[in-house]
Amino acid sequence: MLLSSSLATLRSSFGSLCINLYGRLSILSIFKYTFSKHMSIINKYHPYNVKINDWSNIEDQFNTWFGQHYQSNMAELVRHIINTKLSERLFGASSWDKLIISIYNPIEWNRESLHVNFDTEKDEWHFVYYATPFLQPEFVRTYPFEKGIEKFDQFIKMINW
Repeated sequence: MLLSSSLATLRSSFGSLCINLYGRLSILSIFKYTFSKHMSIINKYHPYNVKINDWSNIEDQFNTWFGQHYQSNMAELVRHIINTKLSERLFGASSWDKLIISIYNPIEWNRESLHVNFDTEKDEWHFVYYATPFLQPEFVRTYPFEKGIEKFDQFIKMINW
């Protein structure tokens, strides 16, 4: 009697889990239950893709739309990407004050992407690298104005882009 009540409790707490002939939970059934719960989360994920821009358009944007604020920093970084031929293997997109760089086209906002901002008030570069969705950024750094392009090159080498 005690065995049947404990089996009923197990059945009610684990729902559709299979209990084998000996009254024990099957390892396979636990795996199926756990896997199906997590797969439902993964199946609901829809990436937020960003349309890429041509590097020359991005450079023009930082040169013309924002005046003097970004010509000596963000536009210079984009020129560096074009001149060093990184533009052949990297894709970019930009918003008002942000440059998003990835090796994938289209760029997924929070997966394998480097977000570069420049704070004009503090004269600092902000690099944020998102490796995986749903997790905190893997790499967050702030650099002074003089070190921005140098640190960008070091990051590209470190991550093997």
